[in-house]
Amino acid sequence: MRRLSGLGVQLSPTAEDPHRPCRVACQDEAVLHRFYLVNGEEGWLPFGTDCSRGEVGKKAFCVTGKCLDFGSDDTPLHDVEFTLPSLPRSR
Repeated sequence: MRRLSGLGVQLSPTAEDPHRPCRVACQDEAVLHRFYLVNGEEGWLPFGTDCSRGEVGKKAFCVTGKCLDFGSDDTPLHDVEFTLPSLPRSR
């Protein structure tokens, strides 16, 4: 996109997108309050980026574009679920 300022920020999660803190958001050059999420692997923040957003007692880090919660033993609290698109069933 040609109109990006080059300034990037880490955004807060939303109910619709809890993984948003692990994606790169770049600022619009003209509309300073507008940010665009970068798609694909190049839009992921580096592995291990803190995505807990300062919540007390919470440990969460970015792993391949997803914000995963970690326990006190530094292991993920939830299994990562990869889903494939639904394919039409053949008869």
